[in-house]
Amino acid sequence: MFAILQQLLVKIIKINMINKDKEKILFFSGMALAIVIANSIIYLVSPIENKIIYTNWILLINSSVSAGLSVLLVTRRLKHKILDQHTITHISLAIGLILWLCANVQWYIYELDDVVPEVPSIADLFWIAAYPFFGYSLYTAFREFYQKHQNRNILFITIGCSILFITYVVYITVGLSVLSSSNGIILFSVIVVYPILNVILIVPAVTLFTSARKDRTLSIPRLCESLSLISLVIADSWFVIIYLSNEIEAIWYSNLLIVNHYIIISGGLLWTLLFLDSKSNLYRSKFKSWVKYVNKIPRFMTVSLSLLLVLSFIFAGPFHQKTDSYSSSMDCDKPDNNDLKVGVLLGLSGSSYESGLTQTKVLKQAVMDVEKTFLKNNIHKKVVLCIENTEIRPDVAVAKTKKLIDEGVRIIIGPQTSSELKEIKKYTDHNDVLVISQSSTAPSLSQDDNIFRLLQNDNNQGKKIAEKMRSDGIQLVIPIWRNDQYGNELQNITKVKFQSLGGHFSNYGVKYDPPIGEYAGSLHRINFITWDQKLKALSLAVDNARNVLGQNSYSKIGIYVISYGEVVPLLIQAPSQPDLYKVKWYGSEATAKIERLLRNQKAVEFAYRTNFTSPLISMNETNMKLKALENVTKLELNPNDANVYDALWIAALTENMSQNMNFAKLKANFYKIIELYQGASGNIKLDRYGDRIGNYSLWTIKENLVTRNYEWDRLTGRESNNK
Repeated sequence: MFAILQQLLVKIIKINMINKDKEKILFFSGMALAIVIANSIIYLVSPIENKIIYTNWILLINSSVSAGLSVLLVTRRLKHKILDQHTITHISLAIGLILWLCANVQWYIYELDDVVPEVPSIADLFWIAAYPFFGYSLYTAFREFYQKHQNRNILFITIGCSILFITYVVYITVGLSVLSSSNGIILFSVIVVYPILNVILIVPAVTLFTSARKDRTLSIPRLCESLSLISLVIADSWFVIIYLSNEIEAIWYSNLLIVNHYIIISGGLLWTLLFLDSKSNLYRSKFKSWVKYVNKIPRFMTVSLSLLLVLSFIFAGPFHQKTDSYSSSMDCDKPDNNDLKVGVLLGLSGSSYESGLTQTKVLKQAVMDVEKTFLKNNIHKKVVLCIENTEIRPDVAVAKTKKLIDEGVRIIIGPQTSSELKEIKKYTDHNDVLVISQSSTAPSLSQDDNIFRLLQNDNNQGKKIAEKMRSDGIQLVIPIWRNDQYGNELQNITKVKFQSLGGHFSNYGVKYDPPIGEYAGSLHRINFITWDQKLKALSLAVDNARNVLGQNSYSKIGIYVISYGEVVPLLIQAPSQPDLYKVKWYGSEATAKIERLLRNQKAVEFAYRTNFTSPLISMNETNMKLKALENVTKLELNPNDANVYDALWIAALTENMSQNMNFAKLKANFYKIIELYQGASGNIKLDRYGDRIGNYSLWTIKENLVTRNYEWDRLTGRESNNK
């Protein structure tokens, strides 16, 4: 991709740099360097969620610059009372760029508020509204050019290829879409309208770009505008490549092209201001004086500084990965002898990033509380907290576990998921490392080992939700679940429990691979295309169930969702299948009390109408430690959050008792501490495999009649048995 971009820039330079004008060479070198830097930032950071974050920031900056330059150009021409066709064209371009800036700002607001926008979103409306203005600007230039230089071969080839592309996109989209509902039709329309509008722009853009050398007077601005739109069209049509390759992770490559689009179009606008606008002598003179200053700098120094700048961004990726971990001390790898080092594995990105960020705040508060208690008891020790981001990926969890072990960590809090815990188990057992997981529940990990879990295993969860479904009169359950250890085991457990109560599990359940990250900008519609396929299969399973139980048997059918945070886009898109409204929905403990669900109106309304009910381990809400923790953190905490707070206390107290002792004594001290400990999650009792013993409550969505907002509500004993 970088090579293609470089060749295109070389072509631009060759067209207009015959005289090797230093001003122009420096101008294009600067634009090329800006592209390299912006692309390097996105390319080198990880995980994929961070690429989206950096993309949003860079898009905001670049779109602001391009919109600002276009407004500056228009105001200068209007100030000098130049109201010709070129001014009108620039006004049209400026309006389009301002609308896209508004779209990027709106999208950034979605990210800040952690909202999964619907399709079409307000940002979509801004993006789509800009196309007529870009079209007017581009076709005005194209009409003028085509009257002078008729290049019919390129024009007809481009039109032909565009028609084939649109036909193929519509063919794919029809196969993926659900056209039996208004929501499905709207989604289909939005998905199709983008490539149609893109093709309308690509025809004149390709013609102008390939034939620009025939008109060198205005070739640079035209080339930049054409190349930027070509870059955008390729990026915006990236879902076709994803569909063909099935490589979801490759989606972020489109971000590079979107970023380049704004840089290139800004270059064309800046070129117009510096070299073509007859009223911009002030800007041109300033630019020339700056060029003269640059020429005084020794060539080797200029080259050295440029290389240093590029290399700094090349190494920014590894540096970012290194600093992606949080440490309460800068000496995590070399603590003081009196320090108590505790390792933590958290998903600060991925499908459960929301809980990871919350638990980071809780852990910081726990460190402060522990150290304050130590001081009161004349214990002069600090807790060194080393938090590593696992991205909710087992392979990353293994790598971060090895890193913590190499740093001398003997107690690790986390990871959050059973899939991660399973993969790190052999390393922690082999190296005598004690693990305290706050949220793993897979029964297969109930073994006599060094792993202790502060949640119950899923045998009790499966039993609780199975009993609830049967008490609601559900006879047949259709599951939709994550294809990982947590999802597969919980699905099997609940199936066995439900069937033992006289119910049946559908053979047409829907299994899905956990999604990887989010999609930036208008490409977020890919997320809904993916879920549409799963929901279509789910609706078909409901039809099959009705064939078995009777056509009016909706009240006897339940849908059981085992997921993490991805349940939100699933519920947003669920109304596209009318049958799914008519059955009751149930979730797992990972879907209970998700605040993100409450922030999306369509998702929460669907959850409310379908009595979406999820189990969650019971907590004593009158627990003073829990209330104090919520007050100081300003957070509403769930059991996993309370567990991670208690895990830090238990780990710190255990290490305090066990410094310079062998692992057997450390483990014995752990049992002593946990037997006496009373924390934010209440009393902790473990079974013989180190899993917590406790009970589950059921949570559902209710409407607050005072505020008219939806909120999570714990069902009472009678409601738990039947609602």
